[in-house]
Amino acid sequence: MSLIPPTTDPAHARSLQTPGQSDASITSAAPPRMSMSKAQEPGPTLRSAPLWPGVVTWTVIGLCCVLPLAWIVLQLLVNPTTLRELHIDSFRAHLVARTLAYNGAVALLATLLALPAAVVLGRGRGVFAGLLWFVLPISLLMPSLTFAYGWKQFLRLLEVWWAAHMSARNPFEIEPASLTDVARCVWSLATWLWPVPAVVMGLALRRIDTGVQQQALLDGAYWRVTARQLYGAALASAAIVAVLAMQEFAVYEPTGISVIATETRMVFETGAYSSPDNPITQPLGASATTLTLADQRARAAAAVATSLPMLAVVIALGLFAARSVRSLSATDAIDTGAWPRALDARPRAILTSWLLLAITLGVPLVALVLSLKRRFDPSLVWAEFGPQVTGSILVASIAGVIGILIR
Repeated sequence: MSLIPPTTDPAHARSLQTPGQSDASITSAAPPRMSMSKAQEPGPTLRSAPLWPGVVTWTVIGLCCVLPLAWIVLQLLVNPTTLRELHIDSFRAHLVARTLAYNGAVALLATLLALPAAVVLGRGRGVFAGLLWFVLPISLLMPSLTFAYGWKQFLRLLEVWWAAHMSARNPFEIEPASLTDVARCVWSLATWLWPVPAVVMGLALRRIDTGVQQQALLDGAYWRVTARQLYGAALASAAIVAVLAMQEFAVYEPTGISVIATETRMVFETGAYSSPDNPITQPLGASATTLTLADQRARAAAAVATSLPMLAVVIALGLFAARSVRSLSATDAIDTGAWPRALDARPRAILTSWLLLAITLGVPLVALVLSLKRRFDPSLVWAEFGPQVTGSILVASIAGVIGILIR
């Protein structure tokens, strides 16, 4: 092996010429020279990003988040007597505990319901797996009260059927505000919100390194490793569901269940917490027309003070959700490419996902339709609720346009 470096000097190369070697071969052996003009060409210049998207984003955040919080602080400062509502007594402690227990159960149940669909969204192939991305969020487009009324009507239909065909005690007669009624509300909220953890965990599953999953599959520890990798996403999605459920009063209010959301409305509407003399189920809203401006401000401040424990819990859950996504997730790699067939979601998971969707979305809607006592007339419905529908579509469209602009 020759240790002499290649040379570009023809005279020196000719001195090293061996017998029988031509000058052409010597000349061709010389490496080509790099064009200085090519080497010295300047690279592409980086253009600074425009500032207006950031300005618009922070303006919207200020209007939507900072301004309401500033209003809360202002109301407490203007009405300092309402700070006594922050005193934690037995009633308020039980109120916070009930709220956390009920909505924590909603978060846990929604996350468990979402597991099969999360697997399909993350590792599913085919038409039925693809359609799940479009059908699953439909429930989130409907009000929570639709699910509450739907499941209530479903139980009422079962109650009528049981009374007509069975002689034993009717198990579907639910006493308002009882433990069974609380379970109905928890189930209604869970069937409304379970697409949230399904989508969050499904997207997280698509970001997991497929090499780790294939090795786990060979070792017989696929589900254990996958559960550890999705731990952060599951906790984050459960926290999101709990935050959304804690803000709902429409599901708990019709039967008189006391949580922070219902008590906040009671304090604003009546000026006091619920009691046997001031029930949650009473018609509200009529007294608002007779309130003076000072009374309305005082009640608003009292309602704000009542909801402050929930605000603290929401902030804590939000921080916990962010931390769960960033530090509790076991994956750092992002693999958006195709995964091997061995990791595909099984047909049983796809069937289970669609069965859960049919139960959680189809049953309450069918129960509402079967509960109609007269022929459904779309023109009559539009004449009655047309302004509300138009307003909802308008507000949603404006929100969508703003979201696209600040994206």
